[in-house]
Amino acid sequence: MSTKNIFRIGGIAAFLGLGFTLADFLTTGVVSPDEVPMLSKLLNSASALTILPLAYALYQLYREKESTLRMTALVEAILAVFLFVVCMLFLNLQPLNLYNFAFMAVYYLPPLLFGLLGYKQPQTGMPRALSVIGMLAGVAALIRFAVLTAGGGDWANLPESLVPVAFILYLTATALALIWLVWTGILLLRRKA
Repeated sequence: MSTKNIFRIGGIAAFLGLGFTLADFLTTGVVSPDEVPMLSKLLNSASALTILPLAYALYQLYREKESTLRMTALVEAILAVFLFVVCMLFLNLQPLNLYNFAFMAVYYLPPLLFGLLGYKQPQTGMPRALSVIGMLAGVAALIRFAVLTAGGGDWANLPESLVPVAFILYLTATALALIWLVWTGILLLRRKA
């Protein structure tokens, strides 16, 4: 398979993942970890699986330098997807701290790691601003994970003092990750080789 096709598949995967996430949001509207319907679990698992071709495309893109970080980013994405799907489909989101970790690892650590790679390799044509957005999304998500863990893990029943912090961090990380995902998807789809 040509590198151009790998990039195209990665770009399409980014938008498919967004589509699955949007479908989950519009059809299930889950607000509590105790009430997650099977449709939501399936849509979230499908969304997570789209990370794999995206991560592989970025792995191919950043092949010039930083081989250890590049491999770490790819392996992290693969393991995060596996853990997330297991948490969703087999563990019913329990324990919540494990699910919270899997959620953060699948949706926010790839932008952090691939953002770091992009920042170190501007010659690939990926904008440094895109890299910074990815890294900031990952850092905000890591802090949110720490806040959730400190509050017992259940985002629907956090202590009142942690609710605004967790919510703001979630909105920040998610908005930045969405910008990173859409921008990355567009750039991969437009990439020649």
